[in-house]
Amino acid sequence: MPALIVLLLALAAAGLSWLLVKRDVMMSERAQFASEASEVRDGVADAMRTYETVLRAGIGIFKAQGDLSAAQWRTIVKSLELQTSFPGFQGLGYSAVVHKDQIEALEAAQRRQGNSTFTVHPRGAQEYYTVIMFLEPDDWRNRRALGFDMFSEPVRRAAMERARDTGAAALSGKVKLRQETHDEVQAGTLMYLPIYSGETDPATLEGRRARLTGFMYGAFRMTDLLGSVLQVQTPAQLSAFSITIYDGTAGDPSARLFASTPREQASVSSPFKVRYPLEIGGQAWIIDIAANQPISTSIDRNKPLLVLIAGLIIACLVAGITASLALSRDRLESAQRVLAAEVKERQLAQESAELANNELIHRVKNTLAVVSAIASQTVRYSSNLEEFGRAFRERLNSLARVQDLLRPNNSLALDLAGLVREVLRPYVNTGTHGLVIDGPAAPVARNDVVLLSLTLNELATNATKYGAWSVPDGKVAVSWHLESVAPKVAENGSAIQDGSEEGQGDELVIRWAEEGGPTVSAPSKQGFGSAVIQFAVQRGLRGKMAAEYAAQGIRYTIRLPAKTAGSTEDRADAQYELGQ
Repeated sequence: MPALIVLLLALAAAGLSWLLVKRDVMMSERAQFASEASEVRDGVADAMRTYETVLRAGIGIFKAQGDLSAAQWRTIVKSLELQTSFPGFQGLGYSAVVHKDQIEALEAAQRRQGNSTFTVHPRGAQEYYTVIMFLEPDDWRNRRALGFDMFSEPVRRAAMERARDTGAAALSGKVKLRQETHDEVQAGTLMYLPIYSGETDPATLEGRRARLTGFMYGAFRMTDLLGSVLQVQTPAQLSAFSITIYDGTAGDPSARLFASTPREQASVSSPFKVRYPLEIGGQAWIIDIAANQPISTSIDRNKPLLVLIAGLIIACLVAGITASLALSRDRLESAQRVLAAEVKERQLAQESAELANNELIHRVKNTLAVVSAIASQTVRYSSNLEEFGRAFRERLNSLARVQDLLRPNNSLALDLAGLVREVLRPYVNTGTHGLVIDGPAAPVARNDVVLLSLTLNELATNATKYGAWSVPDGKVAVSWHLESVAPKVAENGSAIQDGSEEGQGDELVIRWAEEGGPTVSAPSKQGFGSAVIQFAVQRGLRGKMAAEYAAQGIRYTIRLPAKTAGSTEDRADAQYELGQ
């Protein structure tokens, strides 16, 4: 025990040291992860502000030059070198506010400039349209968007109205760009800056709405945009982290704008995860970042394991020294315990032998009492020696089967269902008679087994001779259940609780019902079987019995206390009385 206590204390110290070192390593990793994750968030925000600057530069050029042609706009955008300096731009464009009565003239002017396929679409009933006039670079994707009215789509329109009313850059929610085809479709967003007429921007909401002439906007394919941004600004985090960006504030998968790792490869068990809210151009984003691999190689992650191994070695050494010091004392105590155990074992063996001898004497006494009772009653109701011999042998055979149930190592559990099945087996296995047994689990005290078996045997004998089992189609049903007995009140007004017949408790109600046999009528005198049943139930088991001679078959109802009163000696006295 001292060695065990020392070992447990040393192991606890080693475990505590391991936990402290592991927590320290985990905190270092978590702090470094938080720092690098914030770099990702800041990098995305800075990149989007940079693209807002590009839009403002485009507005400045547009206002300085006045009305521009498509060729002039193409030259200006090429000078900005968008693909090199600002990777991720799908297009930089200009959308003009066109009133519905100006559409025909606008389309005619575009055709005169060589743009034969230019049409304003889709057409509606609104007062004015926001038509895409220029969109660079001039590639097949961007040409698909020319002439499109962005006010016709609710998500784009919400961002454009926000930009118009505030005079600030406004980012749209998740959209499918007009440049997309059926292949490699990416989530898209658009950033808008309003263009007002006049030298200065209007200061009031009414003025901004009245002087709006168009929008400078940027179209972004989010996977291309954010992949390029993160590759330039935070390349280490892009490879080590799983970065997911959602449109809105709920992190809804259907609103996902960007994912650096495919969903099936994303880490779901990483201990390092963080979620940042971010606002870009008045639009809310959610950025989820999780570590896919160790954060840094500068952190010694083996330190907790080394501390644990060292602690275990020290614990074992200290416990071994303590055990060797206590070994002599343990050997002496072990020898004393062995000697004491041998003495105790001999005492128990002697007590067991005495108990078994007393049990044997008691069982022989009870058995002889029952045999005497059977012999006395059989002589009384037998008309000749042959009838006496036959009846006496049958009852002794039944008693022998019951004695088998009382063996100490008997595999049959002493419950009512097993007792009924065992006693009645000889009657139902030799023919085609029917037997139905039904009832809840009801344990039977060993002192009650003999009397219950005699009762069942007599009922079965009568059914075989005169009742349901005397014909091929006769059936016997044996059922039982528990009934609550209402308490009786003593003279002083209190309920009797002594467990006697005057008290209260549960009764075990056993019903024997026959049907399909000969017509039943009440007997003119009581036979031996009825006497056996009456004495066994009333005197031996302290119960009550009632018989009903119905035309379809006899019915017996036996009521016994759930906890039968009376000692073992009471049963023996009752069995002697049965033979008087």
